[in-house]
Amino acid sequence: MEDRKAQLREEFNEWADAGRGEGMRKGHWDMTVQTIEKMELAGDETVLDLGCGNGWAVREMAKLLPDGKALGIDISEKMIEEAREKSENTDNIEFYVASADELPFDDNSVHHILSAESFYYYPELEPVVEELHRILTSGGTVWCLVDLYKENRYSMTWPEKLDVPVHALGEPEYREVFEQGGFKITGQERVVDRRPIDEERFKPGWGTPTFKDYKEYKSLGSLLTVARKTFSES
Repeated sequence: MEDRKAQLREEFNEWADAGRGEGMRKGHWDMTVQTIEKMELAGDETVLDLGCGNGWAVREMAKLLPDGKALGIDISEKMIEEAREKSENTDNIEFYVASADELPFDDNSVHHILSAESFYYYPELEPVVEELHRILTSGGTVWCLVDLYKENRYSMTWPEKLDVPVHALGEPEYREVFEQGGFKITGQERVVDRRPIDEERFKPGWGTPTFKDYKEYKSLGSLLTVARKTFSES
């Protein structure tokens, strides 16, 4: 697994060097913002963005937490360097270079966890879910948002094209991985990008060679799985 982590770190360091953090922000903006809205943050909580990239979602959540704290972790030190630079004037934000299965936080210390377009990259999901359960408070929630899932046939072309291995799971499998980790599934839905689709700006992509394909792909939305830690640990 350490080799897989090193491969992932190298890949996302290259993404940071290529400026792709900003591209991820633009591509995933609306679905992630909708998810943050659904989280209904109370203002005094501690929240974590798992696989935060350049920290844009952390900054969005921090705006809603005047008496709380927004944390971000990423395995790429270059992404975290960029995230810190972009967030240097915000007091209630902290970033850490860390792997999702070895989080630098105390037990029962985080109220909510957001994972936007990162979960399928982790080499092994079971230890990640175990770590999330450990750091969450009783009643704390995980909001797992992914574009890559089996029910979206267009995204099933991605695994063979990506430079790192990924998990291609479906809706039932996402439920199962969290339930086996001690969570209760409280919701599962599709989050569809509300921004208009501009045919003039369309470019063929992985699995979407035509504009018609792209429209259908976008209409399927991102899969959001919400899981709650339902009991306290002594």
